[in-house]
Amino acid sequence: MRVKPTPVFFLFTILLVQFSLPGAAYSVAIGMPESTLKVGYGVGMGRLSIEDPDGASASENGVQPFRVIVADWLRGDIRYWGELFFQSATLSASQMNIGQTVGQYGVQLSAQKNLKVGGHWYPWLGVGVDLSRVSYSRRHTIDSDGFLQNRFSDRNEIDLGIIVNLISETELNRDWDVGAKLEQRFSLSGGIKQLSLSLFLLSHF
Repeated sequence: MRVKPTPVFFLFTILLVQFSLPGAAYSVAIGMPESTLKVGYGVGMGRLSIEDPDGASASENGVQPFRVIVADWLRGDIRYWGELFFQSATLSASQMNIGQTVGQYGVQLSAQKNLKVGGHWYPWLGVGVDLSRVSYSRRHTIDSDGFLQNRFSDRNEIDLGIIVNLISETELNRDWDVGAKLEQRFSLSGGIKQLSLSLFLLSHF
């Protein structure tokens, strides 16, 4: 699937610039390093289900081969976390379920609070929004013998969702962090609902 730049990506870039400025100013005021910006890369997978207007569909695992991450301090124990991402999944067809190939790319932006739970574990709990473009292709059902039963038109939709995430992050050294993110996505437009887990590597700038 070829990903083309859209106004969503340009809007995301503008938002990152706007949010980065307060974080840098705050860090100087409290004696932290001037730059608290982190940029990284992640991969993941998730269990997704969709609301198909033409019938039922099965839940399947989605693969997320890339997630480009930008994070920076806002103020206090709050930071923002932004991602550009892509994922794909193939939903199995049956007599009752519409099989299809799903491709999704989009942006996420969330505000996260550092939870001081004690010890050496300082997880981040966040909530935010997910705006993505989703393609649903090769939509069909099959009969009991596995032959094509019905074919449906491809769909391309803009999907808006709410995300809730929990991140565990550890410093490898002064320049690199490694971590994991557990995230639940709720669609507001009848699209993708998903629970996902991703691993990431962040570089300090």
